[in-house]
Amino acid sequence: MKRPGEYPGQLSDSLQESDVPQYTIDPYYSSPEWIELRTRVVQMNQNICAYCGGQGFQADHVIPRRKGGPDAISNLVCACARCNKLVGGLLFDSFSEKKIWILAKLDKRRQRAKRKRDHTKSQRQFIQAVSFIHHERPQPKYTLCTYMTMVGGERGMHKGGRRSVCCPYRAVDGSRFCRQHKALYEAGTAQRAG
Repeated sequence: MKRPGEYPGQLSDSLQESDVPQYTIDPYYSSPEWIELRTRVVQMNQNICAYCGGQGFQADHVIPRRKGGPDAISNLVCACARCNKLVGGLLFDSFSEKKIWILAKLDKRRQRAKRKRDHTKSQRQFIQAVSFIHHERPQPKYTLCTYMTMVGGERGMHKGGRRSVCCPYRAVDGSRFCRQHKALYEAGTAQRAG
């Protein structure tokens, strides 16, 4: 039986709702003034992220608002969601330093993703090579005797009775049988013919 607090989003007995941190978006970002300012900044930069050059729909404060940055157009640039989230509320000395930091982080992420793709690709190739080796067995240089004998008692197969067994010896002289069974086969053929 599950106890309280074992499911995601469920509070345990010891926690109260006031103990759980509440994350709220600053109501300023829902105000008509901010929406108009953001729209102007995005249109001025033609929807191009000032950091990575991708398509941007957000306005980013060069000096973060929580660190005392103003809501002036001179402190706002167009940014994509990835760059805006990546920088968060970090404070930099200049816009160029912030841009270099973001590009370095994005490059590290790209390299990590490339390494992961390459590793996955090499693993896939290794698995394919191993499965090819195990499934593609070389043909033997000789063929086995194909003579089948019935062995066992008179009872049926389900009771451990008669069953067919292959001969484990090599076939000789380009025939299908080993020496012993070749003679038996020829004798049986001659007897049926005669």
